Amino acid sequence: MKTLVSIAIVITAFACSKNKNAKLENSWELKSYVQNRDGLVTNVSSTNCTLIIYDDSLYTIQLDKNSFNSSFTKISKKVNFHAPLTFTQFCCDSTVSTEAKKLLIDSISLYEINDNSLKLTGNHRTFLKFSLKN
Repeated sequence: MKTLVSIAIVITAFACSKNKNAKLENSWELKSYVQNRDGLVTNVSSTNCTLIIYDDSLYTIQLDKNSFNSSFTKISKKVNFHAPLTFTQFCCDSTVSTEAKKLLIDSISLYEINDNSLKLTGNHRTFLKFSLKN
């Protein structure tokens, strides 16, 4: 009987840890995005687009060459990324990373986290998908 109870406890603990979602305040790596209703872009592996969200309402976007810093507001599942306050100006970020940055600031209004994935959605079925960066 003790063995059966021990097994049940271990299974329950493992199941609970598997369903734990990552926090929004993390470092996220871009995996894909939709710029408009028809255009899924998945060939982002050759670019660098990392979204770092800090727990004090600040964020950084690290692109191929440049980085941008600003603030965001979050209420429940709604999120608003404000235009960059500071940024570097080196030549030349990829089109993919530049488009993703523009979507983040101009279009995104909701977020959803499932396990280690972050989906940011906006107007006209636009979205950005990120995975938790190791």
